[in-house]
Amino acid sequence: MAHFLAPAHARCDVDSDQWHADAVIETPGADARGRLFLRVDDQGRLTAAFAAYGPPVVIAVLDGLCARVSGQTVASAQSLMPNDIEQAFCLSATQRYAAVMAIDVLAKALSNLGR
Repeated sequence: MAHFLAPAHARCDVDSDQWHADAVIETPGADARGRLFLRVDDQGRLTAAFAAYGPPVVIAVLDGLCARVSGQTVASAQSLMPNDIEQAFCLSATQRYAAVMAIDVLAKALSNLGR
């Protein structure tokens, strides 16, 4: 609930120069849109932020994803699976799309690193 009520990683006015990569994902059926921003520090650790529109579960899951990958390496972030997010948030069957959405936007942003 805290990830929705007070998302620590939400950004609405992001300075694109401070981020090394980003990616956007949409799920028209759920009327959800998310954008994930990534930065890698000198030790190879990630910092993540997001902007989102949609149901509360999307906001909560993207904030939780940012909390989970921030401070981790790229390899660690790449190992996350939708099931990890589903379990962390105890998502119902109708909310599982948010976990898939989060992992998809993470994979896209990670692939954009270094471009």
